[in-house]
Amino acid sequence: MNKKKFIICFVILLILVEGLTLLLYPIIFPEKEQEYSQTLRIGIPQSIVQQYGKNKIIEYFKSFEKFDLYIQPCFILKHTVLLNAFLNDSLDYIYINPAAYYLNILKKNKNASTQKDDFEIVLVHSLKEDRNHYRPIILSRTEKDENGKIKIEHLIPDTKGKRLTFTEQGSMTGYIMPKLILENELPETLEKWFAKIEFSLTMEQALLNLIEKRTDVIALDSLILKKFLQQKKYQDIKVTMLSFTETLPENIICTKKSSNEKKNDLKKLFIRAILSQNSKKSLFSFYTPGFDYLRNIDKLKEKLDKKGIRTFKEATIKKDENEN
Repeated sequence: MNKKKFIICFVILLILVEGLTLLLYPIIFPEKEQEYSQTLRIGIPQSIVQQYGKNKIIEYFKSFEKFDLYIQPCFILKHTVLLNAFLNDSLDYIYINPAAYYLNILKKNKNASTQKDDFEIVLVHSLKEDRNHYRPIILSRTEKDENGKIKIEHLIPDTKGKRLTFTEQGSMTGYIMPKLILENELPETLEKWFAKIEFSLTMEQALLNLIEKRTDVIALDSLILKKFLQQKKYQDIKVTMLSFTETLPENIICTKKSSNEKKNDLKKLFIRAILSQNSKKSLFSFYTPGFDYLRNIDKLKEKLDKKGIRTFKEATIKKDENEN
């Protein structure tokens, strides 16, 4: 009898061991992933994911495998987390706007011994034909007077006690530049001037909140506004630009400088691979920063330091009736 119990217990034990082995095998011996000679991690902000789509971005970077180069896009929701990941070497490259690059990377991370920065711009995201229209704007609903006529004179000083909406705090067009404009134009701090200040996850959502009267004043990108008003369901929407600036430099990809020969060779491969993908059908188009672009960056730095931002006012925007 004891022998029979022993056999039964032994069989049960074998079954349990086999089951446990099958369960843990994928963890203990994971399937070997495809290996690449070169692997790079690039941080992608949420605004770019919303604009181009996560799957399309993944496919774009997957195309570089033919160069024996694996570029892993890291999608990070919060701007502060994205910056910390880059500064702490969890990322090799970062996609970022030049204002945030200057304010949050260059100015705050000077080399203590040399007083020079340890970062460099390697690529610029080309906006092609939209390059001359990339600017931040401050927008409100178009208001009418008692006689039903549009109040063209509606300006920033008329926003006292209104509700203000920015987008992500790292956004050049949705926060950094509009905030400086408002600080220049208003006699009080933003907190005292506006009844409420809030942030929207996307510029499109900020626009919807404005249209649906959940906010009164918003900051956003002129290109986003243009695309928004081209949609048929919003063709009759009228909004007023309270202020807009000169065009801004395009977004960039930057990295940390290195004296390591292997890292520098990898950087050259990264740049060469991305430039080789430029075409009309490509999701992105990049170019290397030349004299003109770097001069525009210097002008932007000067504006940010002095808060000397040239603005243009009294511009009412509506969809062109002749536009398709």
